[in-house]
Amino acid sequence: MNLAMYHERLAEVLASTHSDKVPYPIGLRELEVVRRAPVGSGLVRITFGGPELEGFVSHVADEHLRLIFPDDTGALNLPERDGLSLRWTAPRPISREYSVRRFDRDANELDIEFVLHPGGLASEWAATVQPGERIHIAGPPGGVVVPDSYDRYLLAGDITALPAIARWLEMLPRSARGWAVIEVADASEEVTLDAPEGVVVQWLHRGDAAPEPQTCWRLPYELSTCPPENVSTSGSQVKQAQLSHCVDGCGPKRSPRAATTSSPGTGNAASPTSMITTRPQPTTENSHDSCSRIQQARRPQ
Repeated sequence: MNLAMYHERLAEVLASTHSDKVPYPIGLRELEVVRRAPVGSGLVRITFGGPELEGFVSHVADEHLRLIFPDDTGALNLPERDGLSLRWTAPRPISREYSVRRFDRDANELDIEFVLHPGGLASEWAATVQPGERIHIAGPPGGVVVPDSYDRYLLAGDITALPAIARWLEMLPRSARGWAVIEVADASEEVTLDAPEGVVVQWLHRGDAAPEPQTCWRLPYELSTCPPENVSTSGSQVKQAQLSHCVDGCGPKRSPRAATTSSPGTGNAASPTSMITTRPQPTTENSHDSCSRIQQARRPQ
């Protein structure tokens, strides 16, 4: 891949009617922590800066980075630059994946949001890191580019997906319609979202229960009536995602053909989000609901 091919491919997918993953030039940067701020009760936002952000690439909400940490002995193993890519040598660097929450080219700032929980390498780092500290960040290696031509959008996930969902909602056209369904512990973990007027945001409170690997949500009937060829899905760094649709009292279950993306490695905290985009369909007066079940395999952080 060269820079010209990368820009051409990005423009091609944006002008098309189907989503696709576009690889980026992959960089390795040493960045400085500029500030830390809470986002609701469950997340903390770390803002990074520094001259090495020059040339950073960020275009879509479906992007992730790797934060690289020293090993148990304190040694820092870094990947090697290889043209417009990176070569991960042995011993493999210790890293954790997170979504790009915001990149401001003019301010030269990069935001990443971390879920706060005990026992997570990156989470505990984010909870105590101070401005002025530095860390190496690799990526993003690319992202799923979704054209603006879809009739409906569905975004769904738990709090680990919230940073990516928030960015999706900000980047959607203001004329977009659809749904965002987000599972959190309680109202204290809810955050203000900049969603288009036509996108309904639904917060699900699980209380003291542990996050479930699968949740069934009530969705408008027209989502289940889309032919398989008109439904596509993209999962941000989801190891596995399976979607099935059923209509109560309205025929047999049907499974749309799904195209999902996955990212290898352990400790993935980068937005296990599922996104369904549907092509325009004839309107229907049938008031039945459809039920979308999304199964996600979570990985430890």
